[in-house]
Amino acid sequence: MKPVSDASPLSNFFRNASESDKRAAYTSAASKAIESQRKVLEEAKGIREARERHCA
Repeated sequence: MKPVSDASPLSNFFRNASESDKRAAYTSAASKAIESQRKVLEEAKGIREARERHCA
């Protein structure tokens, strides 16, 4: 195992941050991931609809 002094900033954050700070980080990451997935789904829907119009 790496010594603590060689730990990454992310590792140090999760080792030393308060529970509320960790919760805020998880919430922020989850919100960004959800928004990213929504964009992917909307783009896929647009592609599918364009193909359907083109083939119809």
